[in-house]
Amino acid sequence: MKKLVFGVGFILALALPIKNTLSQPAEIKPVVNLPVIPADANIIKRAPARLQDNSALPVTKLISQDKIVSRLTKKATLKSIRLVKYSDYQSNRIKIVGVAAENAEISPSRQVYEVILDFPQGFKIRVGSYDRATVTALFDAETGESLSTDIDAPASAFHSNYDPVIAPTK
Repeated sequence: MKKLVFGVGFILALALPIKNTLSQPAEIKPVVNLPVIPADANIIKRAPARLQDNSALPVTKLISQDKIVSRLTKKATLKSIRLVKYSDYQSNRIKIVGVAAENAEISPSRQVYEVILDFPQGFKIRVGSYDRATVTALFDAETGESLSTDIDAPASAFHSNYDPVIAPTK
């Protein structure tokens, strides 16, 4: 008898909330009407770049190419080093890759060194290794700060260290 009462009570406990839920319409909230902003409105204010335009600086005030080259690995072959504006570097990346990431911290007129290195014997990174690759490194010409490193290599040249059988634990 206890099982029958429990069974009927259990079924009613499940059925009543479903019936009540289905029979009550969902509350409809009004849509918030956002103001229309004209396309020519200049409402986005960009913060000043951390690395400001230094195009007026003479080459004598910049870090020398030799100092930049001395910081590079000896495992690479230096293909080229050029003093360019950051916007020119971005244009070159668009030609090579099809897209370029914009860094709002760098003024488009900032002078930078674009260094192209060839690694015919490959190199290792934290997540794997490359059999061969070309690396484009970007250095600020005034401070020497490393700004960007782009690795260009065929997909078949990359070998991952990740082993799905021995996945890292947290």
